[in-house]
Amino acid sequence: MTIFLYLSQKLWSSVSNHCHKNYQYLNQNYWLLLMQKTGSFEVVSDWIDQFPKFPDKFSGISIENPLASFKNLNENEETSSLATTKLITRVVGLATKLKKWLAWRFKQVASLPSQIVWFFLKIPFIEKNLLYPRYQKYLRDYQNQLPVLDSIDSKIVDELQKTGICVTSLESLGLPNTSEFLKAAKRLSQELKEISLLPVNQGKYEVLATSAQLMKYKELFQWGLNDRLLKIVERYLGLPVAYDGLLSVLSIANGQEIGQRAWHRDREDRRMVKVCVYLNDVTDEGGPFECLQPEINSLVCKSIENRYRCVFNEEMKTFFPAASDQVTTCTGAVGTVIFVDTALYYHRGKPPTQLNRSAIFFSYFSRRPWHPFFCQRSPLSKQERDRLTKGMSSHQRDCTHWTENLPRLIQLIPPSRI
Repeated sequence: MTIFLYLSQKLWSSVSNHCHKNYQYLNQNYWLLLMQKTGSFEVVSDWIDQFPKFPDKFSGISIENPLASFKNLNENEETSSLATTKLITRVVGLATKLKKWLAWRFKQVASLPSQIVWFFLKIPFIEKNLLYPRYQKYLRDYQNQLPVLDSIDSKIVDELQKTGICVTSLESLGLPNTSEFLKAAKRLSQELKEISLLPVNQGKYEVLATSAQLMKYKELFQWGLNDRLLKIVERYLGLPVAYDGLLSVLSIANGQEIGQRAWHRDREDRRMVKVCVYLNDVTDEGGPFECLQPEINSLVCKSIENRYRCVFNEEMKTFFPAASDQVTTCTGAVGTVIFVDTALYYHRGKPPTQLNRSAIFFSYFSRRPWHPFFCQRSPLSKQERDRLTKGMSSHQRDCTHWTENLPRLIQLIPPSRI
């Protein structure tokens, strides 16, 4: 690793020096995907891959020799300079790929403890004789402590129990601070849209908000701790609720069926609820959220040996022809709200083909989740969550800091990174 870092530093230094010689021309042509920093230049990650993938974005540039536009080079130096640039370009590409490979291997190694524990938890004898009876006992013991809901919120729980999904709107819910939440969400959505246009994000299928952005718009995290939301989820789960934070996602309209766009179930708990809020109008071509209906979902779950295996849409059609007719597709306007059990039901974000989809996902499960090492998906750190919940009720803080009440042995298992 030390050798790799040393070579990387030497590489960046060489590229920076080469680009500095062409400062004036590069400074006038931003499409060369270079960033000015303190009088020199630094290569943006992945810029080498963008020319063959997106030729239409670089009109007037030769794809075979994209840097042939260095017009301010002296004629005597042009050939050698371009040859050097091409060599550096190739090395940068290899270094970037190596960096990605090392990052993935690191995630795999870091996730080994959770994968080992998960292997044992999946043993039928342990599940049948230890884990499931204990879960049933938790449900019985907490039955008399469940919150009482009004008629509107009870309908949401009823729909979740019957079909696993309930579609409503921010206006119908009428939660406090919704207008502030929506304004902040739209501002963040615009930021993600602008970020998605940067060369470094070309070719990606989604852009996620960072922890810094979520801290900037604290109204978003705090909206997910609304008492009514917590009571709705708790009533459905039948157990004390844990709040795992939020993800703000811009799904890019490229039609790729990858990641969360394949049919899958979430692994965090036996039951869990995600609350999705659309931040733009979502049509059938704009990546609507989709969920299998109960009958076909039961068939798929029984037929797939690995309960958490992803299923691509063509495979779903091949093995379960009726599935295409038993899908709940959630198109809707800005402010559409979707309550869904993503642990029991196969679901996906349909690949958007014409319009990007901007949405926020809030995640909830019990405070004793089945697989706690698959939780904690929010980018926010413990210290950041502390700041966001300062001044809130003890119940809201307990929902956020649920990991502190787990058995000590469970707390020692690091969260999975894959």
